[in-house]
Amino acid sequence: MALSRTRVATLLGVLLGASLTSTMVVRTTQAVFTGNTSTTNTWSSGGAEITSDGTGSAVFNSGSDGALVNGQTLTKCIVVTYKGATVPASVKLYSSTVGGTGLADYLNLTVETGSSTSTNGNCAGRSAGGTVFTGTLTDFAAKNAFANGVGVWGLAS
Repeated sequence: MALSRTRVATLLGVLLGASLTSTMVVRTTQAVFTGNTSTTNTWSSGGAEITSDGTGSAVFNSGSDGALVNGQTLTKCIVVTYKGATVPASVKLYSSTVGGTGLADYLNLTVETGSSTSTNGNCAGRSAGGTVFTGTLTDFAAKNAFANGVGVWGLAS
């Protein structure tokens, strides 16, 4: 069967169109896979530091404070400092655990804020702020997470 000129021209046009379309798709796809972009974004971690003047041992000591007796009041100060150089955040006080033989129900605890030049439990130079907790040691033991901790302190000035 002989092909007419019109059919040959149509066939060549279809082949040429398919060829051009294929070339365009390949070049565009290649550009997507070989393209690159550079950025200059950077990041760094922040820093926070919480310190206290405590010695790592119990604040109250029967050797230096005497035996515990009914109605006795003992006052000790611990200076806690938060320095969040780049990460300002709230700090709360909460209990990790209270152990013992049941005395916690009978020990009253008051936590106050303020400022002090105290060292090792001495309250010299203390300036009262406010009371953030009053209750028994058992009551304070229930304050066992940041969510229900007492007080909210910010950065030290």
